[in-house]
Amino acid sequence: GAMTREEYDIYMRSLMSYWESKGMIDTALAEGIQRGRIEGRIEGKIEVAKNAISMGMSEEQISLLTGLSREEIQELKKEK
Repeated sequence: GAMTREEYDIYMRSLMSYWESKGMIDTALAEGIQRGRIEGRIEGKIEVAKNAISMGMSEEQISLLTGLSREEIQELKKEK
């Protein structure tokens, strides 16, 4: 049957609450996925750089290969 005005108001409030929550969750999830992609990309570059260092490649070659700066590569060399 038909809803009373009060039932309709409660229903609309719960619907708005649901969409607000869903929006926040979707946004957080999207940000997490984006951050993971960025961090994953950087982690991958670091792994490639470490392998290149152990193979004896020059900082310039490693920089061209990975896009990391020479300073970043020097930091990785210090970690070894």
